[in-house]
Amino acid sequence: MSLLAAADVLASLVVRSEETGPDLSTVIDGAGPIAGLFILLLAVALFFLMRSMNRQLKKVDPSLPNAPQPTAPEAVVEDDESPPAAP
Repeated sequence: MSLLAAADVLASLVVRSEETGPDLSTVIDGAGPIAGLFILLLAVALFFLMRSMNRQLKKVDPSLPNAPQPTAPEAVVEDDESPPAAP
């Protein structure tokens, strides 16, 4: 099959798909309400998540000590004259 014949077949497929495919404006118009509903559901889920987290944080005892601050590890000095470890 020559390159010209392949291009002709591809062009005919593109033309046929444009004639039978859905109109893009109707697809986009149909997606608007679904996207709005999705955003609304995310907002409701976020509201309940934040409310639950606030309840859990109120249960934490405020007299608990803060976490200790990490300190830098001390340098390990190896002694070359130390006796070998016993097996």
